[in-house]
Amino acid sequence: MHFFSKKCLTLSPELVTNYTSSTSEIEPESVEEENKMMEFMMTMAVIALVFVAATIAVALLAGGLVKLKGLALRHNTEIVSPE
Repeated sequence: MHFFSKKCLTLSPELVTNYTSSTSEIEPESVEEENKMMEFMMTMAVIALVFVAATIAVALLAGGLVKLKGLALRHNTEIVSPE
């Protein structure tokens, strides 16, 4: 119930500065730590996505090369065989 009290619902300039400005000197340490953690998690997510994309690209390239090799070998056997 304390959250819905009239005192809590009025926005003072300090609250606006604390929760909207990421470079404020009066920012609580918990918000600063949350910002650092979110930045770390976003960095890890981007790195994971890059690895997934690179894995898919390598798999597609390898699959294409294997198919190309199969086509080239089949084409060579048709030309060489006297049947």
